[in-house]
Amino acid sequence: MSVSYSGLLLALSWFENSVWRVIAYVPPDHSGLSSLVNQAEDLSAGRKVMERLGPAPIARLDENLEDSVVLWPLQAANRYPSRFSDGRRYGLLYAALERETALAETIRYYRRFFDDAGIPIGKAPRHRRGVFRFHVAELVADTCKAASRERRLVADDHAWCRGFGDYLAQHLQSGLLYRSARRREGSALALLRPDHVSRVEWVESVEVYSAADQVEIAVI
Repeated sequence: MSVSYSGLLLALSWFENSVWRVIAYVPPDHSGLSSLVNQAEDLSAGRKVMERLGPAPIARLDENLEDSVVLWPLQAANRYPSRFSDGRRYGLLYAALERETALAETIRYYRRFFDDAGIPIGKAPRHRRGVFRFHVAELVADTCKAASRERRLVADDHAWCRGFGDYLAQHLQSGLLYRSARRREGSALALLRPDHVSRVEWVESVEVYSAADQVEIAVI
């Protein structure tokens, strides 16, 4: 089986393995909202508001990790522009095939966030993140070999990639494998739906920080 886009023929292959995401989280020594309020009625009201908002972008280790790690980026209200989506009609769940690739992507996003805000990277505050792992079993379009011929798959200009993402969404594909633009040896996965995601687990805590204009990550 294969799928084509702008003359690029790609194999559809079965992917079954663990993948990695790095996102913000509430550490184990806090219990979500209960660390922010004193009154039981305030805690109850706060939880009702959060339930209406849907899955949170911040994982709470004492709650359902699937909501924030897997479902949040796919919710209609939470879609945002990315390499393979303009964020308007569908979201994507991005994950790395290797822990090192997930950390490399985290460094990139940390630097870009403060660059866009006009804050010198040397003055950027430290950010705590959680490293999460989950299992995926899905039929996806594999672009890894094609990346050597079609360099737009890993370019900083995402226009071509977003057209490819639209093509996959319109043809009811589940997602794609692609080479990481941030780590030469790395690969990543972008899923259009979470149907075959399982076994979400927290692995470790890390802290992202700047040192001598370089962004570093330390396990904490």
